[in-house]
Amino acid sequence: MDEPLDNGSDYSHDEPPTTPLTLPSLMIGGAVFSHHYNADPSHLPTSAIIDRAFSAGANAIDTSPYYGDSESLLGRALTSLRPHHPRPSYTLITKCGRLSLTQFDYSAPHIRSSVLRSLHRLRTPYLDIVLLHDAEFVSRAEVLTGMRTLASLRAEGLIRAIGLSGYPLPALLAHARFLHENGVPAEVFFSYAHFSLTNTLLAESVADFRAAGIKHVINGSPLCLGLLRAERAPEWHPAAPALKAACVEASAVVGEKYRQRLADVALRFALGFEGTTCVGCSNLGELDTALGAWETVKARKELGEGDAEDEVIFKDLRGILVGAHEVTWPVPPVGWVREM
Repeated sequence: MDEPLDNGSDYSHDEPPTTPLTLPSLMIGGAVFSHHYNADPSHLPTSAIIDRAFSAGANAIDTSPYYGDSESLLGRALTSLRPHHPRPSYTLITKCGRLSLTQFDYSAPHIRSSVLRSLHRLRTPYLDIVLLHDAEFVSRAEVLTGMRTLASLRAEGLIRAIGLSGYPLPALLAHARFLHENGVPAEVFFSYAHFSLTNTLLAESVADFRAAGIKHVINGSPLCLGLLRAERAPEWHPAAPALKAACVEASAVVGEKYRQRLADVALRFALGFEGTTCVGCSNLGELDTALGAWETVKARKELGEGDAEDEVIFKDLRGILVGAHEVTWPVPPVGWVREM
């Protein structure tokens, strides 16, 4: 349930920047501030994580109403940090249209009410980016209705940029092209698990998305929903058994041969994406790891050269992870039925 705003938290005078929208190459994922990833997200050091990330230059954060209490927790944290991080100093992204595992509503009344609710929860007079959430689950007609509604809200000054999010690149590229042809192009595209040690399909598709009007491309879940960790993937993970087995083998190789953790190597690889990488961090230790990897990769890019040792490790692991097995998974999943 949404709580009333504090008497002292008037944000009505925050004006959106007039400069072109920009995104850092590393941003923070807000799904971790929910029961999706943590049993009690209210006890996470949300303010400290955001403060440290923004101070380091990773000054953008993504969330969604679908992520439970995430918007409300972030709204409180961002309000407390206003003296150090005023509203125009960071990019705030949320989504709309997904209600549950099997329910979606891209109708104009729902999209509008969802955006207005997000403004309230996040305690802001405007949102930098709003995305249609997991658009591969709905029809092109619904996507067009949802994007036209977001475009109207953009014209009202409540949103700076609009876009799409989801997993399967072919389906979402078809949506992006359809929107472009119908005069309401998506400006931002957010996918996940498509630039990692297991596959680089997003980088291979960037030119196609840009031709469809996309200006900003974001790669989420560089660890492929927990697949690229030392621990075995959870039972619910949609990857094929062969890919899961390859990840177990890669974790053993990188530990025994290189004395490194698979997650750390995977993160450095993913941060090589020529766009924005979104990383969820539940504590300051995870954030510091992400920031350290980011600084390392940025320094290499500035010098115009890679790291010889990392290149050997990347090649070794991708030889295991990119094989005859499937490197992606079907979304919607086989047997999925939408609840109307």
